[in-house]
Amino acid sequence: VDREIYFQPILFGLGTGTIIAALALGLVVAYRASGVINFGHGAIATYVTYVYVSLVDTGEYPLPPLPNPVAPIEGIFDIEIVDFPTMINLGADGTSRLLAVVVALLTAAVLGLLAHYVIFRPLRYAPVLAKVVASVGIMLFLQAAVVLRFGSRAKSADPIFPNEPVDFLGVRVGQDRFWLFGTVVVVTRTAARSHTQPARVRKWVWLCPVGKRRTQSDGSPSSAGARSDTALRKEKGSRFLFHNMS
Repeated sequence: VDREIYFQPILFGLGTGTIIAALALGLVVAYRASGVINFGHGAIATYVTYVYVSLVDTGEYPLPPLPNPVAPIEGIFDIEIVDFPTMINLGADGTSRLLAVVVALLTAAVLGLLAHYVIFRPLRYAPVLAKVVASVGIMLFLQAAVVLRFGSRAKSADPIFPNEPVDFLGVRVGQDRFWLFGTVVVVTRTAARSHTQPARVRKWVWLCPVGKRRTQSDGSPSSAGARSDTALRKEKGSRFLFHNMS
């Protein structure tokens, strides 16, 4: 029996499967910390990936589309009042991979903080459907931003990890898949250790891109905090009502 028939699809799909696992890990961590499923999680990853490709290829850092409050006036009178920049040049012939990775990760952190403080934090007492609609709005906005800044064609970049081919189980495959798989395993193990230590979870949960919640003894999020907040608001409303009646 030719082992290549069985192991070649598995090894060649290892890279794609590892990327999907990494995205799922980030989605689960955010949900465990906040209880909100962020449908814009994949769109954030897509935008950050295009940022990395743009920095490596051209050295330009793309700025997201900004609303122009004087756009109707410019359209009516056919003039240009405000010219918002679309790219910031960080290198004429492209930046190094290390710098591109650092800038891309910082961009992901900024997008997560903006999603928290601008969208999800004001909606922390809103119904679940409102949070879902908000996360879908993030997804649509970032998808449109990618098309506006980078076009609709897919882009590619050189691999970050070493990509020399190796023979494994009778299949010749690039070793970058194994590097990526090992990185995701290490990150998953680190997240699992943090989950089993409630004190560490409570210490770092404020960094999550959605919000804070109380944790149970096993580190999982608890709804006690939400119930107590709701009860407190009802109590304040009752006091206000009785005060006005008296």
